[in-house]
Amino acid sequence: MKRIFFGLLVFSLWLTPTPGLTQVVTAPVTQMAKSEYKSFLQLFMDYPQESINRDEEGKVVVEFTADNTGRITDRNIARGVSPRIDSTALAIFDYLLWKPGLSLGKKITCTSTYELNFDLKAFRRLVKKRGYLHVPQHYSPYDSSGTIFPMKKCETAPQFQLQDSGTSLAEFLNEHLNFPDNASKLGISGTVKLKFVVERNGLPSNIVVLEYIGGGCTEEAIRLLELTRWIPGMLDNQYVRTYFEINILFKKGENKDGHIPNQSNTGI
Repeated sequence: MKRIFFGLLVFSLWLTPTPGLTQVVTAPVTQMAKSEYKSFLQLFMDYPQESINRDEEGKVVVEFTADNTGRITDRNIARGVSPRIDSTALAIFDYLLWKPGLSLGKKITCTSTYELNFDLKAFRRLVKKRGYLHVPQHYSPYDSSGTIFPMKKCETAPQFQLQDSGTSLAEFLNEHLNFPDNASKLGISGTVKLKFVVERNGLPSNIVVLEYIGGGCTEEAIRLLELTRWIPGMLDNQYVRTYFEINILFKKGENKDGHIPNQSNTGI
């Protein structure tokens, strides 16, 4: 079975309570698990072209406040590199969804920091692996509020962007799915359910596992989802961020090519 591994050695996430908030037991964290966050950076890490030309590098520190629901109420550059890179760091930060900080198990409003390293050598390695230099621009016209809408509120739901072959989402998943060796050996089967955001540029972000199965199936489902591209949902004649759910079925078939029946579910 072919496996694809990506390394981000220098793109890092650091979340620490601001000094003085010693009552914070747990700082805010992304809704994505650590591995999904690393995958998110593989899709969304960007570098201003002028900064590439000028060999600008460094670490940006974003200070932010998350309320007791995880909603970001304020963010600013606490330590910057250049106006171009700082702006890019904020754009990446603005994609992220958060869980609130906790104090003695209680959700609280607190301030923390987020760090993002801009390293040209690492970025060039990433570009070579993912196949594109800059993150795609938003479809136009787009909603600039950044609000994420449930699909039932959209006038037009997000649509899987057909590949050159014109395959459907189910066919795409079947074609690219590699049934994990461990799952096959252990006789593991079932459905992985994922929730994510279809962004205004058509990329999937903020992937969260709703239903997990072992043997490497969940990891393979996430890998598949990250390969997909979408036409964003629309509301009031603007492209919007939209919640979406998908079910990916893992059931070892008798066909020799190993293709697995899959189903998708819009689910919201």
